[in-house]
Amino acid sequence: MAKWADYVIVEVRKDEGIIDKVKAFRDFGNELKDKKIFSKEQIIKKIEGGYSFCTATKNQNGKYQRGEDVHVVEVDGEKYIRTDRNDKPADNLGNLPEF
Repeated sequence: MAKWADYVIVEVRKDEGIIDKVKAFRDFGNELKDKKIFSKEQIIKKIEGGYSFCTATKNQNGKYQRGEDVHVVEVDGEKYIRTDRNDKPADNLGNLPEF
C-alpha cells in the first residue's frame, strides 16, 4: 500500500455539530497504526506546519479505503478543516463515523 498521507482521519467527535476532535492513524505506507486523538486546533497546526492529512472509511471487508485530502480553510478570520475548499464557515470531513 502506498502512503496516503502523514495522518489518516477515521472518526470525528462533534460538540453541538462542530468538529472538536478526531481520531487519526499515522500512515507508514504499509500499515496504519498508532491511532491518536487530536483536537481540531492540533490538526490545523500540523497541516499549516507541512503535515498531510486525508480521511478514510472502512469498506465492506473491514479494510480502510482512502477518502479525501484534508485542508485548512479560513473564512472571516476563523479556520476550519475541510475535504473541499469552499468558503462555508463550517468543518466538513465527509461522512466519517462519530466517537
